[in-house]
Amino acid sequence: MKLFGGSISSRRSGGTKMPQLMNFFNKKWVRVITIIMAVMGTGIISGVAWWNHNIVPPEIPGLDIPDAVELPAFDINRTPRPADTEHVPFTPHSQRKPGVFTFIFLGKENDGNTDTIMAGMLDTVNKTFNIVSIPRDTMVNVNRNIKKINAAYGLGELTGKGNGILQLKGEIETLIGFIPDFYAIVNYRGFTRLVDTMGGVNFNVPANMYKVTDDMIIDLQRGQQKLNGNQALQLVRYRDYTGREGYGHDDYGRMAVQQEFLKAMGRQAISLGNLFKLGEFMRIAEENLITDLSGTSMTWLATTVMGYGTECLSFHTLPTESKRYNRGWYEHVLEEEALEMINRTINPYTRDITLEDLDIIKLSN
Repeated sequence: MKLFGGSISSRRSGGTKMPQLMNFFNKKWVRVITIIMAVMGTGIISGVAWWNHNIVPPEIPGLDIPDAVELPAFDINRTPRPADTEHVPFTPHSQRKPGVFTFIFLGKENDGNTDTIMAGMLDTVNKTFNIVSIPRDTMVNVNRNIKKINAAYGLGELTGKGNGILQLKGEIETLIGFIPDFYAIVNYRGFTRLVDTMGGVNFNVPANMYKVTDDMIIDLQRGQQKLNGNQALQLVRYRDYTGREGYGHDDYGRMAVQQEFLKAMGRQAISLGNLFKLGEFMRIAEENLITDLSGTSMTWLATTVMGYGTECLSFHTLPTESKRYNRGWYEHVLEEEALEMINRTINPYTRDITLEDLDIIKLSN
């Protein structure tokens, strides 16, 4: 009987649970929460679908872009390249590596010159992002007296709005053998706002820095510290590294610091706190960038690199040597070393770039 009675008791207690459960779901506040969760779930699904449909890689602009770019005739002076029957011209449709995107990144001075010039390639197959710094004093084969690449953008703009980037693309092609797909030009205001929005960037300033320029005073102390936007701008603009151990001459010293600072920015940008600021970062970019990338393409680029992590970033510097020419000092490209680096890091094609693809002024030793 105990066993039988126990069994009945068990069935009764189970029977009382169902009405209680129904009473629970009949409560108004539970129904409201259930509806809200259902709506949120639908919204999340819709949001993911929208993201997957809109946040996609940018479309490579005409793969025949080297022929499409018309350069201002007054300035560029591309000399005939050596005839070589074995040299196979680029046929981009068949020789493009899959999943690669190339870029020009520029930091612009107030006077119109480009203070920082970088060429980069994002490889979504190997999940790498290689960036090559081009010294601002690099000599280019052009028709002007001062043959430095940092003047290309400003002088191009003098001939008409939009000619600056065309001029710069043409001159960059003579140094690396191809014209990158996209460009982005950031001004000083955008750079400082970006650093401030991140809450500053922790960085080990390598030396005491003091210099008075036409538009700012650079005054930083050596050592580990958190730099705000204005201090970060002072850091990346400082050039007086001549003779300091580990830096060499001005351009290379500054580029080394710029690269280390960008790595530090990258590490901090993908930290948990800053991931939630992506929308604000994009607003700063839209307000301070001159670019041919759409807002959704920039979002794709940012989220892709964040997803790969900072280990995907690799910085390099175009190999040059300082030479005096026409009463001025220039960075003259070392062709063989440059070709090895270009083909290893940023060449978007399946065939190697060769000397015939470059147009470097020949200087006597």
